[in-house]
Amino acid sequence: KKVLIVLAMVISILLLYSCEYITQLMNYPPQVTLKSPENGAVLESTPVKFTWSAIDTDGDTLRFFLYISDDKEQVQAMSDAALKLKDSTETEFIYSDLEPDVDYYWMVAAVDSEENVGKSEVWSFRISAGGVAGFITLSQPEDKATGVDISPVLVWNVDDDKTYEFSVYLSTDVSLVESLSNESLLGTTTSHRYTVHNLKYSTKYYWRIVAKDETGREYKSDVWSFTTVPNYPPKITYISPSDGEEIEGLEVTLKWEGKDEEGDDIVYDLYFSDDEEKVRNGDEGARKLTDSKETEYKASELGYSKTYYWKVVAKDSYGNVTEGSVASFTTMEKIESDVNTLLMLSKDGIVMVDASNPNKLKYISSYAFVDDSSQKSFVKYGNYLYVFAETYVYILKIEGNTIEEVTNSERVENSDKKYVVHNARLGENNEIIVAEDEIDGFDTIPTVGICKI
Repeated sequence: KKVLIVLAMVISILLLYSCEYITQLMNYPPQVTLKSPENGAVLESTPVKFTWSAIDTDGDTLRFFLYISDDKEQVQAMSDAALKLKDSTETEFIYSDLEPDVDYYWMVAAVDSEENVGKSEVWSFRISAGGVAGFITLSQPEDKATGVDISPVLVWNVDDDKTYEFSVYLSTDVSLVESLSNESLLGTTTSHRYTVHNLKYSTKYYWRIVAKDETGREYKSDVWSFTTVPNYPPKITYISPSDGEEIEGLEVTLKWEGKDEEGDDIVYDLYFSDDEEKVRNGDEGARKLTDSKETEYKASELGYSKTYYWKVVAKDSYGNVTEGSVASFTTMEKIESDVNTLLMLSKDGIVMVDASNPNKLKYISSYAFVDDSSQKSFVKYGNYLYVFAETYVYILKIEGNTIEEVTNSERVENSDKKYVVHNARLGENNEIIVAEDEIDGFDTIPTVGICKI
């Protein structure tokens, strides 16, 4: 009996050590779980970041092998043709050599230090038909930016130092940019910026960049948009006459200037009338200039003591319109010629002034000479003025406030300078007396012998 007890104890000890030894001999393979991209995912762009996790119950160091292919059997068989990552200790990998609109399969295998292999499930994903977007990040103008210059600089960045040829696409039609239509292709460059010239004002544009590497593979950016700065209407400044001014004489030159912030061409419409409502309402009957580039207009044959109104409308080449305010001026009061009216002679003409206020002579009217000689003199006979110049003898008529040349008279030529103008005077018998020269004294010339009326 004692022998049996001892034998049982020996057998128990042997069994205990045997189980422990067997357990030490067993090493379990790691377990691998895929994380992203999720099974069946449809991705908008590349590169694709693959991530996974792994557990090894024995605490062994793990090495990972990533398989990617559009052939599921290659992935399942862990074919070298599908092997994209080998002997890595990382649990993520970025891969971009993928085509759009293709179903891909992927799997990760983990190998522990005892060469036990654990496999993940096989998952699938695809890149959308919209294309492969690579490392391109659009920078400026910012997406949905407003107030962008009409000649903007497009700027983008890439995430590596490779050399790319960038194609620049821009259009007001987003579908043309999304589809990479040649209608929206502006050009190509190897730089990371591209200047666009002379876009339309107040217009929304869409743009994107496509990069092509040395192998011919393309990478596409997102589609961004921006809106250009508005085109501002031109500005108008009235120069003369000033609003409410009383002008001298019966004619005036209206002057103004226009300025366009963008440098656009400007044309003008001018409305002028003694009827304020016609000017204010832009009546056709008051329009004096239409789409004109002129910045002045001479208004003549005005009436005495009347108020006139004028307005300028400026239009730029983009159709922007600025309507100026209605300005006015008043013509002078009609002053009858009397003892307070003076005639002043200069080498350029005769000027009639009102001298009722000796401290302030007031202009009434004038007449300009054709002859430009400095020596002139005149005599007044009734309502007529006889003016002697070196080349002509003028006959002028005073009608109220105006001085006009007699229209049916003939100027007498004085080319031989027979009449020296500074000595002309009226004789006792109403004859005009002039000196033939500075030495010979005076000679009497009948009026009718000088000018024919």
